[in-house]
Amino acid sequence: MGCSNWMWRINRQDKGAVNPYLKVDISSNRGTVQGPIGMDEDQQNGARLFPNPAKSHITIALSNASAYTTVEVFDIGGRKVLEKNLEGVLNTVSLSGLNPGVYFFRLSGKYGQADHRIVKH
Repeated sequence: MGCSNWMWRINRQDKGAVNPYLKVDISSNRGTVQGPIGMDEDQQNGARLFPNPAKSHITIALSNASAYTTVEVFDIGGRKVLEKNLEGVLNTVSLSGLNPGVYFFRLSGKYGQADHRIVKH
């Protein structure tokens, strides 16, 4: 028997719009699951973090001001290097005290947590 390639796209519906959410690919022996697709990593979970990569600051734009109330920033070693309360739908986080590298921003609030990867130049 020959090998068949299969790929599924699993969509979610947000406010009447269907957005591609997961891609399941079983064309290899192991298979892969990727998601969400169709959006950048910095635009997930009702929050957009930009610019990415960044030099001096990150702007956090929230679709709902009460969804997330704090942001914690972790370095690649998992050490917390910054924490800030979020107020409103638009917040700025200064990166001035951080060395260049990869950082993980964890947004927390009443809807849970959302993690974002940011590169600082």
